[in-house]
Amino acid sequence: MEKLKKTALMGTSLFTAGLPFLCCWTPAVLIGVAGFMGFSSSLEWLHPVRPYLYSISFIALGFAHYRTYRKSLVSDSEINKDTSECGCRQTDKNSTYNKWFLWTTTFLVVIMIIINYLIDS
Repeated sequence: MEKLKKTALMGTSLFTAGLPFLCCWTPAVLIGVAGFMGFSSSLEWLHPVRPYLYSISFIALGFAHYRTYRKSLVSDSEINKDTSECGCRQTDKNSTYNKWFLWTTTFLVVIMIIINYLIDS
């Protein structure tokens, strides 16, 4: 359940960061596909709500980072290092993979936001 919550937060972050990215890049990428041109132009309504979508993205990433790194905030007497909150055994390999995936997601979200603002200005 814990992994599902982290994945959902990262997925929400990528989704909300990627939606405003579509309003500018979709027409450029799909210029040769006439059937999708009408669809991409209908995404223009996302431009005014872009700051809100970015805020949701950063909040979701913040929660994901908090849930990943909160074990270091809790004292060792309150949590057993070998088991997670669900009682499942936590391995270093899973922990490293989850952190790597989280930081990769964070990097992609930041890159999408930066590219979108550079193109817009």
